[in-house]
Amino acid sequence: MKNTSRIARSTHSMTTSDVLSELLRLNTVLGSQTLPHFALFNHSYAIVTKRILRAMEEGYFKEPQLIDAFVVTFVGYYFDALNETSHGTLRSTSPWSKMNEYSCIASAPLFLSLLIGANAHINHDLPIALKEFVNKNSDDHSLTDLAKISKILMQSGIEITASFDEPNKFYDFLKRHLRFMYYRPAMYTILWWRVVAWKDYRRLQGNDQAILRISKRSNKIARRLLRVAHMLS
Repeated sequence: MKNTSRIARSTHSMTTSDVLSELLRLNTVLGSQTLPHFALFNHSYAIVTKRILRAMEEGYFKEPQLIDAFVVTFVGYYFDALNETSHGTLRSTSPWSKMNEYSCIASAPLFLSLLIGANAHINHDLPIALKEFVNKNSDDHSLTDLAKISKILMQSGIEITASFDEPNKFYDFLKRHLRFMYYRPAMYTILWWRVVAWKDYRRLQGNDQAILRISKRSNKIARRLLRVAHMLS
């Protein structure tokens, strides 16, 4: 029988502070919900969200209220993926489904679970979330503020990689002592995905068929990451 309960709460009436609290709660329950393969991505999401919240409070953004609204809109796609995975209703065509395939690969490097999740959330979800957000807010002037999140991502990367150990001693050595071979390629890949996601958002404006191209590309990237996981396991 499929589980019908929600592992992640509804984002209705949430703020960025609420999102952070929910991500921290999920850090403690993902393992018990048979979703440990989401653990590193969720933990990393919490680190980034904490830094975004701090930046909002410190005046980093010109329109923090819109950043707050976007954070809630965007995380909804991730929470939906968690709930659908938990229920067993996640479509095989979703790039999030590749997280389940990753979990079946013995001894795969942990950082690849982060990249597979980032691919689904950035290459697939971000263009759609941007379109939804702009349609609700009637203009896209606030996108300048959203672009500034890339700097926060780069700053978060160091904290994220320092917060976990790779089970494989070789990969853990790379992570600790050869950061340019471990951290930088992953972070610059994520930043490039954000650039492409913004372009895809522009393509989505007035062209709903572009979603097919977005889905195809994100799934192609996920399959490549899974091949790498098999090679490195």
